[in-house]
Amino acid sequence: MEPTSELKKAKQMVELKLMQQRLNELENVYISSDTDQTKIRQQNELSLRILNAIPFQVYLIDASDMTIKLTNLEGFNYVSSTQDSHCYSYIHGLNKPCGNTGYPCVLEKVKEAKRFVIVENTIVDENGKLRYIEIQGYPIFDMNGNVVYMVEAIIDISLRKVAQKDLLESEHKYRKLFEEANDAIFLSDVHTGYIIDANKQAERLLGRSVKEIIGMHHSQLYDSKKSRIYGKMRLKENLHDFETTVTKKSGGIVPVHISSSEVTLSGKQLVQEIFKDITDLKQAENQLMDYQKELRSLASQLSLAEERERRRLATYVHDHISQNIAVCSMKLSALLKELPSTHTKKVIDEVDTLLKHLITETRALTFELSSPLLYELGLEAAIEQLTEQLHEQHGIQFSFKSDKRRKPLDDDIRVLVFQAVRELLINAVKHSQASFIEVSLKRVNNQLCTYVEDNGTGFDTSQFSNNRKRFKGFGLFSIRERLNFIGGSIEIKPMKETGTQIILTVPLKLY
Repeated sequence: MEPTSELKKAKQMVELKLMQQRLNELENVYISSDTDQTKIRQQNELSLRILNAIPFQVYLIDASDMTIKLTNLEGFNYVSSTQDSHCYSYIHGLNKPCGNTGYPCVLEKVKEAKRFVIVENTIVDENGKLRYIEIQGYPIFDMNGNVVYMVEAIIDISLRKVAQKDLLESEHKYRKLFEEANDAIFLSDVHTGYIIDANKQAERLLGRSVKEIIGMHHSQLYDSKKSRIYGKMRLKENLHDFETTVTKKSGGIVPVHISSSEVTLSGKQLVQEIFKDITDLKQAENQLMDYQKELRSLASQLSLAEERERRRLATYVHDHISQNIAVCSMKLSALLKELPSTHTKKVIDEVDTLLKHLITETRALTFELSSPLLYELGLEAAIEQLTEQLHEQHGIQFSFKSDKRRKPLDDDIRVLVFQAVRELLINAVKHSQASFIEVSLKRVNNQLCTYVEDNGTGFDTSQFSNNRKRFKGFGLFSIRERLNFIGGSIEIKPMKETGTQIILTVPLKLY
């Protein structure tokens, strides 16, 4: 039975819609496929740009036939003149695979190891210059785990090799110096402080073999307080030299001077410590100190001997010469009263005047040689009388002060303080241009402090030890040395406005 025209028409409409739907699907497939192709093309272009940006040669090599499937711009720049696409010919200019020519074949090593491989080799570039290269092989596997491709990267390491060669030569020279050095050298880990190497002199210094020394901690070598040096290294502070002692295996003590520095050897940060045996130097220093001590003692004894001689001369002048002159003057005065002649009286009167002047001079000489008051009434009375005498001679205003406390002193120290004060006052009078000078004595605990202050021009204290021209005779230098010998000191301070203050400190006599 034939379908009616309405049914045919409906059937055609359904078929038409199905066809239109299929066309729409096909159109969507086409559009989707075109978009994917665009994306793939963009990704390929990006990959190529990335590949060309790599600053060394990169090749994609087929593992089955050793042909190059892809390379970057650097690969084009370094290829040989051949047009063969095999890697051994294209890259190295060889007519057969590398393994058959003495060259290590990276592809074979990658296929065998099935992992990343690095090989070093040499090539001759287009200028005929030998260059060192590092060849890196990266495997690409199929679904069955077989190597189907290899990415080969070739890096020029000529500069690295030159640097390594220079480093090896430098380390060889260092090792030679290390072993032949006259001083002991220890190398320690910068972080832990454990010794990793030592030279022959280190063996001699410690009386231990290198095997015994290696593994020791640096604090076992010397005073453990010095271990703080490693903390300073970690903080990148400046290192410094220092002196200490080391203990030999036998128990002997050796004085050493240590120079520490941070070094890098074979890529490791290490502490290099050079131990210089200063036994001879210390013995020489001790001998020098002994000689200086003997010289100070001798100087003190000479000063006391000088003072005794001065006192003897002063006593002789006072007891004999001054007394005889005084007797002569008295007799001349008596004779003068009995003589009738005017002319004779005048002559005798002149002689008597000269004798009186001579008496005054001898008394001054007596005090200049040695103050009798220093032994009869003590230091304070002698210094006070000295200030009065200088005032009469030079017209400068003097002031003397004392705290009136008991100040027992040994004879040699009492003489030293008096001589020092006299020297300071005479220098102040001659050189400071002062119009006022004050001397004060104070007891501070078990010490006597003597202050000499003036309002003069002062002087450069930096020239203290070398100012021999200004401080002649006994001198500040001599004062300082003798004070140091007895445990005293001298201190020089500039005053706030003008002038100078000098402080002498000496130990009191303890019973």
